[in-house]
Amino acid sequence: MPPIPIEVYIFPKLYLLSFLVLPLVIIDSRSKVLLFLAIFINLSCIFWIDAMNEAMGVGLDFNTVSFATFNRLNYLALFPVALLIFGFLFLNSINNKSEDQILTQNKKLEKASHKIELINNDLTASIEYAQRIQEALLPEKDKLKNYFKDSFTYYKPRDVVSGDFYFLKETSINETPCIVLAAADCTGHGVPGGFMSVLSMSLLNDIVRADKFTSASNILDQLRVQIKLALKQTGKSGETQDGIEMALVIYFPNEKVVEFSGARNPIYIVNNENKLIIYKGDSMPIGIHLHEHAFSNTKINVTSGGMVYLFTDGVTDQMNAKGNRLMTKNLRKWLLEIYKNDCSMQETLFTQRMFQWMENAPNQLVEQIDDMLLIGFRIP
Repeated sequence: MPPIPIEVYIFPKLYLLSFLVLPLVIIDSRSKVLLFLAIFINLSCIFWIDAMNEAMGVGLDFNTVSFATFNRLNYLALFPVALLIFGFLFLNSINNKSEDQILTQNKKLEKASHKIELINNDLTASIEYAQRIQEALLPEKDKLKNYFKDSFTYYKPRDVVSGDFYFLKETSINETPCIVLAAADCTGHGVPGGFMSVLSMSLLNDIVRADKFTSASNILDQLRVQIKLALKQTGKSGETQDGIEMALVIYFPNEKVVEFSGARNPIYIVNNENKLIIYKGDSMPIGIHLHEHAFSNTKINVTSGGMVYLFTDGVTDQMNAKGNRLMTKNLRKWLLEIYKNDCSMQETLFTQRMFQWMENAPNQLVEQIDDMLLIGFRIP
């Protein structure tokens, strides 16, 4: 057999190969690796088939091949080569455009990310400044010990600023010295709750400082009027329904009397006989309400050694890892277990119990769902 002419053997295969890879050039134009792989597999298959044909005695008899039209075959052989070159150039052009588009998008994302970072930094700085303002309005925790030597304040905002707040003021009613103490929960938490708490603290401070109140309930009545005026609440549809839930007590040290009024929030008193007594507040907030009436007022004779607790519903609503709320039942159980300890130890024990309640895994806690506030003081 004469030597195989390369033009006769290779060019037809290139011609066939160009049509095999053409769909890949058009359809999957972004994958150069896939294109090269397809060429390699196709060439391997072509030569493998030739090898099989030769082994079986099947194939071209080059003694009978006519080269009369060979010159025209040379021109035809240029077509598959040109097609392959065009395919590679087309792929390269598409990839370059894609890379340019990706680079452009990355630059836009970087600019957007930088802008978001600046906005986030400004917001964080503003919120932290708001926190300092709120903390300046809150009484210092140790100030409660000036009036109740054995006392504690467990205060744990959910966010940087809080919708919960506590209030403490030494004053008098008809020249009778007294101490006004309140634990309050404003609508919302975070920034909206923080706005409400600052407004409420300011209004409550004006009412108590003016010495124009006559009872605990009278303070809440006046505060409701001021809140409705400040928030322009008239009862019309679409108005803001924001308000405050509060437990407020006035302690008269000379008489050993606690006067209580509550807007949805109660107080707990544990006496020296190991009994926990619940005094419920009225079932309406300080703010606009469908069925408004004057807040009720309760006078309670207390004895030395008894404990008084004020709290917000962020404590009792807190969930554990199983999705169960703490509820007032468990809170009462905890308080009965710890109330005989001094208040410093009570705060430690309560903090530990709350940590255990919220623990989801070792040193991992479930999400805090609301601001939490618990105040306790022992009657001197």
